[in-house]
Amino acid sequence: MFCLRSIAPGLLLAFSVCIFSAKETRADILSSIKGVNPQVLGELHAGLAGSSLDEAKAYLLKGDLASARTIVERTRQSFPNLPLTDLLIAGWLFDLNQPAAGLQIMENLAATMPPRRDIHIQFARIALAQSRLFDASMHISTAKSIIPDSTETKEYSVLLDRLLLEMESLLAEKRGNWKDAEAGYGQLRTVVANSPAAVNGLARVAFAQEDTVKAETLLREAETLSIPNQPLAELVLASWFEGRAKDEETEAWFSKGMERENNEILRREYSRWLLRQNRPEDARKVATQVKPSEEMKLEFLAVVSLAELMSGNSGEAERLLLKVLETNPNNFGLTNNLIWALARSKEKEKLEQASKLAESNLRKNPLSIEAVATLAWTQLRLGKVSEAVETFERPTSNRNLSRDAAYFLAKTKEAEGKAEESKKILDGAIRARGEFFHLKAANADFERLSQ
Repeated sequence: MFCLRSIAPGLLLAFSVCIFSAKETRADILSSIKGVNPQVLGELHAGLAGSSLDEAKAYLLKGDLASARTIVERTRQSFPNLPLTDLLIAGWLFDLNQPAAGLQIMENLAATMPPRRDIHIQFARIALAQSRLFDASMHISTAKSIIPDSTETKEYSVLLDRLLLEMESLLAEKRGNWKDAEAGYGQLRTVVANSPAAVNGLARVAFAQEDTVKAETLLREAETLSIPNQPLAELVLASWFEGRAKDEETEAWFSKGMERENNEILRREYSRWLLRQNRPEDARKVATQVKPSEEMKLEFLAVVSLAELMSGNSGEAERLLLKVLETNPNNFGLTNNLIWALARSKEKEKLEQASKLAESNLRKNPLSIEAVATLAWTQLRLGKVSEAVETFERPTSNRNLSRDAAYFLAKTKEAEGKAEESKKILDGAIRARGEFFHLKAANADFERLSQ
């Protein structure tokens, strides 16, 4: 059974060449400052042994775990306040989008080491990131009950006390206990002057209680703190209002942020939001308003390519997508978008090219319902109805369809002779939220099937 999903609200702020794909990727723009991402024990290593740890991370990025461990162990001899070697490495693995490997290291630590506060705090962070609030609560309680041993330096012990307070406050926030969350963050702010976690936490609590003025004040204060990648207040508020599906307020904050200096990230996210609103012309206008920096030019080019695809300019979309994919050839979402552009052609050669690309994309992502739907669509475009039907029957990790994937399923059902079923799927896709590159075609098909 298939379920239609609207694109989840929230903005993607990727500060790398991980080009945007609205089909598969979503991230909370505040993940780096909410304290819910499993990054290693806050900012402990910052300023202590940065260069050595960066060297270790570089080895880990290359897959050389042994060298990374060696460098961290050597660094810890000079900096006793650093966390355990594997605690650092596990956190980095999470940052590198290798959660299974990171979690395995964490579990090995918990199994082989005596009870330690830092290990349970890290498990609490992971549980909070995954909204496993009961597990988070258990790890926090366990960490609070552990008596620090002699290996825990005074400075490290103070840090863990603060992190426990932060985790307790975040747990209360995620449970909707605003009074407890506000008290906890307030206490943290008293203990740690200019605490980013406290200021941003208080801002979230204020917004949750409908106090936008207070939230804005706190977010502007956060901008003055030394927080890596702290978004502009306008961008944060736009994201929060998008999460509530309040489009008018979302755009108002985006527009306000466009008046700020150093607003390139906000401008990128505004253009992406406009795509999610199915306003390609506006998205293109915002994305091309100012020449992007060298670092961001590919991300803006990706936005423009998707705006062209959404507008029906398949040839230009294909050209731009190929240019972006030269730098990032394994990007699943943009490859999917390229396939859609090719599949709109009436030329058999391009349709076959689209189908081959779709097969390759599915081999790399065998459990993705989006890859399945796209391959079925290319097969249908080639007139291979039975193959398209069989493709949709392949096992996937879930059956939640994006609006475009739902359109492909509807077209397959119609080709099977199941017009009423197709009409119902089209109706759901048209009513859902999020970007829809085949919206015009879906409306036309629904109107035709309704006659």
